[in-house]
Amino acid sequence: EATFECFSKIGELGDVAILKVDGLRKELKYTVVISFSDPSFESIRFDSERLEDAMKKATKRYLDLKFNTKG
Repeated sequence: EATFECFSKIGELGDVAILKVDGLRKELKYTVVISFSDPSFESIRFDSERLEDAMKKATKRYLDLKFNTKG
């Protein structure tokens, strides 16, 4: 649940988060994409078998880049 809350905050920070469920794929059915409003950042994308895993990885990477903790 905390990951969902964090994920929803992305929009509040002016960035875009997209969740895609691709029922036709045999593997890696969940895709999370995060795009920054600042064009100097590239989009983040993670594909996974589990929604929670894709969201956690994408959110962690987003926070690292957004707040320059690991850039």
